[in-house]
Amino acid sequence: MTRRTLLTNVLTGRGWRGWPGALAVTVAASLAAAAATGPATAAARAPSPASVTTATTASILLVNGDRALVSSAAAGHTTGIQRPPGLSGLAGEVATLRAGNNTFLFPAAALPYLGRGLDPSLFELTALRHAEHGGRLPVTLHYQGTPHAVPGITVTRRGAGTAQGYLTASSAPAFGAALARQMLADHPRASYGQAGLFAGGLSIALAGTPGAAPARPHRVSFPMHTLTVRGTNQLGAPDTGDLVFVANVTDPIKFNDFGETINFFDHGTTKFSVPDGTYWAFGDFLGPGGTERLDILPQFTVHGDTTVTTSARATTSKVAFITPRPARNAGAMAFSVVRASSKGGNEWTFFGDTSLWLSPISRPPTAGYLDSATSTTLVSPRGSGTPYTYALDFPSPPGTIGPQHFVVRPADLATVHERYYQDATLRGGWLTFGGTAAQLRTVGFAGTSTPLRLPDQQTLYLTARPAALWQTNYFTDGASSGQTNAWRLYHGGQEEPETWNAYPLHPAPNVSLPGSIFLALPSASRAGNRLLLDITPFSDSTFGHTGAGFQDFFRRTVSGSYALYQNGTKIASGKAPASFSGDLFVHAKLSPKPAQLKFVMTASRKGAGANLSSASQDVWTWSSRPDPTATVPAPWYCGGTVVNHKIVLDRHCAIQDMMTLSYKVAGLSMHGATKPGGQDLSIAVNHLQLGTASKITNAMLQVSYNNGKTWHNATLTRTGASQFHGSYTAPASTGVSLRVTARDAQGATVTETILGAYQTAS
Repeated sequence: MTRRTLLTNVLTGRGWRGWPGALAVTVAASLAAAAATGPATAAARAPSPASVTTATTASILLVNGDRALVSSAAAGHTTGIQRPPGLSGLAGEVATLRAGNNTFLFPAAALPYLGRGLDPSLFELTALRHAEHGGRLPVTLHYQGTPHAVPGITVTRRGAGTAQGYLTASSAPAFGAALARQMLADHPRASYGQAGLFAGGLSIALAGTPGAAPARPHRVSFPMHTLTVRGTNQLGAPDTGDLVFVANVTDPIKFNDFGETINFFDHGTTKFSVPDGTYWAFGDFLGPGGTERLDILPQFTVHGDTTVTTSARATTSKVAFITPRPARNAGAMAFSVVRASSKGGNEWTFFGDTSLWLSPISRPPTAGYLDSATSTTLVSPRGSGTPYTYALDFPSPPGTIGPQHFVVRPADLATVHERYYQDATLRGGWLTFGGTAAQLRTVGFAGTSTPLRLPDQQTLYLTARPAALWQTNYFTDGASSGQTNAWRLYHGGQEEPETWNAYPLHPAPNVSLPGSIFLALPSASRAGNRLLLDITPFSDSTFGHTGAGFQDFFRRTVSGSYALYQNGTKIASGKAPASFSGDLFVHAKLSPKPAQLKFVMTASRKGAGANLSSASQDVWTWSSRPDPTATVPAPWYCGGTVVNHKIVLDRHCAIQDMMTLSYKVAGLSMHGATKPGGQDLSIAVNHLQLGTASKITNAMLQVSYNNGKTWHNATLTRTGASQFHGSYTAPASTGVSLRVTARDAQGATVTETILGAYQTAS
């Protein structure tokens, strides 16, 4: 019996747009996503000026061995899950919950043990983000009597009733597996937290936080109205061990603590203590073979002691997809439902790798609103030639949960022919998620990744009728490598190629593509006397792609530095910090007088997948002065503040005259190599979006065949207003380093040096 369920509960306040994490124009929406080896989920969060950029991922160790892949961009946060090899089924499943300003990442097997042996501190995202050091996640154990060994936890110090220890990436799966075994053992009796792993009153918390309450039997008092929820299983018998969720629709603040909204059936009933109000609920029934059945009660009223019933037998609609080409289940199905009102609400996303059955809803509720959507990722059968993948998304009509049998027509799809370049053979993950703009404003998007061999190619089919917004990411296992696409609007029948990670890699700016409604922060802007810079190294030359950049929290394989000068005087500098999005964010106060600015950024990386384009240095110069009348149009923005718990965006800023470069190496193999001898390099000199595209007055190209020790001038010929062609002769089996300098008519310059940009074959 497996439970492939990820739950996203987002306590919401309608009115602000989420980011790829939220993938929503309202707080109610959330994104569910998955990483290379397993499913993942994401929760909506508020934007910050420093974090609204891309959706590349950073890694945070969870107690079951999964890693949370956390991103910040556009207007919130995304959280995905990367599953280690061998961790599957219930042991690897994760539930995400957003409560107020907190985001929790629960292994699904941990849910029944919250407050019954497991402290919420073990799952709170901000705490986890700061807790891991040197690959160790520190924990505190509380117990009575003689302690017993806990699988996966190494104990370093014992005291009276307490012990200190830690989990690692290699040991945490053992703890996750033990927790899953315990959950399955306790499920038939609903005896969670009373024996086995939690014997002797064992409780576990994140080190440095108050201890969890000891494991205890389930006892509840009812000072208000008693809401009794009855549950029957697929056989029609009283249910024991399955979960039920209850929430207030019209005033969620009255009843919104996750400790009181989730309970489990015991001999067919469970009870809640609730105030008057309008509520919704669902029973989550686990069946043989991992079958998940969700019986959703969209609305009921409580004005006194009340009884409602949920039943596994009411789930009569099975989720199924029929595609033009044969496709197999990738364990990537997701169902999202949001139930909210003007005062907030809840959103859940459920993932399943076998079968999910739902109770259809055809009549919209009269209080608040309900929206739902179903999505999946399907992959081509093994041995079918060039791999292909379907990323499908189907929102139900507002207020309903429609029939779950989906037939996909070719005319409804956009087709993307993708090529993934990589200098080493690696495992990776590919992830895309999206949907319609209308859906974005309610239930949000969901998506799950599939494994990816690198280098590789695939054909991607996206639902795009009506037109839909999609974002694609890919990343590698164990390496600081990968790229993230900006949000793109696709239409049914559209067909186009897309190139990923083609060398050389270099810094690239933030962009906003036509049709996108996601927030975008300019890579160089000035608001009054405040300068904001935001740029990402190790990006490829596809417009809208940004690379992994400085996204490297624990492996210490990426490093860099920056320095900002005003009229020759250094006004800001430091090491480039690891960031959730991989970009370098710099802000500085400038003189109110016109000034000459110089910005220097270096970046380097090492390890598998970082053999080529492993180091770069960029030097930008431009003139800057205050422009109090300058503004940027939506969805661009210049910064933001929080006023009365709402995000207020500022669009008063001037785009700076920063130039960037892009490249195309003729004859480049997917491993990043060309034939030796005469080389054919195309170079484009670009200005930032919304900036003034001043004429490029001159450019120069130098090459090196000894990793930058000596440089040689190359022939550079202008082929367009901002396009150039470089030619030179490179020896065999050599890394080719590049240095390009360009100047525009306003006197702005860029000098970009890329060591080992690409290589020649033997």
